[in-house]
Amino acid sequence: MIEKWLKWTPIVCVKSTKSCMKNIKASIRKTKKVKKIKAAFFDIDWTLFDDKENKWDHPSIEAVKRLQEQGVKVFICTARPYASFKWLGAFDLGIKWDGFVASSGGYAFADGKYIFTSKLEREDVEKFIALALKRKKSLELVELEDRKLIAPLNKEGKEHFARFREYVPALKEYQGEDVEGINFFADEKEDELFQKTFPHLVYWRYTPYSVDVMPFRHKKGDGINHVLAYYGFSKDEAMAVGDDLPDLSMAEAVSFFVSMGNGKEEVKKAASFVTKEVWNSGVKFILDKIIDNKCYPLK
Repeated sequence: MIEKWLKWTPIVCVKSTKSCMKNIKASIRKTKKVKKIKAAFFDIDWTLFDDKENKWDHPSIEAVKRLQEQGVKVFICTARPYASFKWLGAFDLGIKWDGFVASSGGYAFADGKYIFTSKLEREDVEKFIALALKRKKSLELVELEDRKLIAPLNKEGKEHFARFREYVPALKEYQGEDVEGINFFADEKEDELFQKTFPHLVYWRYTPYSVDVMPFRHKKGDGINHVLAYYGFSKDEAMAVGDDLPDLSMAEAVSFFVSMGNGKEEVKKAASFVTKEVWNSGVKFILDKIIDNKCYPLK
């Protein structure tokens, strides 16, 4: 299996493209069982989207199109919820995505329908809102295709949206809609109280002022597994590209995982291949080599 050999020996893209290709091909020759790539999963932030420049990496987008033209199904796989990456323009790039894994694996969409979803119990949502408002904190409810802000943004909420340069959802009341997760804007001093009050929920603090609250731990890899199972694909028929710690579960779900050159060190160590940085069109670099040199079977 490709991951068994490659993940013990991550290959880093160096100055020489010729040397790079020699390394990739040598890796594949050492692989006993290499299946055709049938599905490819791409992170957004710092992978296809350059967050520093606040723009999509269009050369890499074109490379994803080329991959799809080879018969490979292409999917977004992001920590962002649907409403966020739709607002970012993910569906205005000229790619007809075959589906997506959103909210770090909280739900998955393929073949024109949701094939996996998760939701919080209505009672938990109502009680969480009540306690947050009592504590004068703001929160965002994340639904499958919408987001709503509960209470005007507090200090932590303003810091959150300023950091991620996100749009601020409309202020609305909760009326019992299905909620996939809660984005809670509060500092660490609130953690103990909320975790004690709602011990059955899962918390992931990803900034000093924001916490994801979930019915269970969302993992991108689990979302990928749902997509592969739906199509009847094995992990040996899938590849993925990412850069950050939540992308480590992507590495576990596919046989060929690529880390961006700007990725975290832990991600690079888990990768089959380390490509160039997002600002140097790293996704385009690896996809061009795969397609043009046929170093990994496509069809």
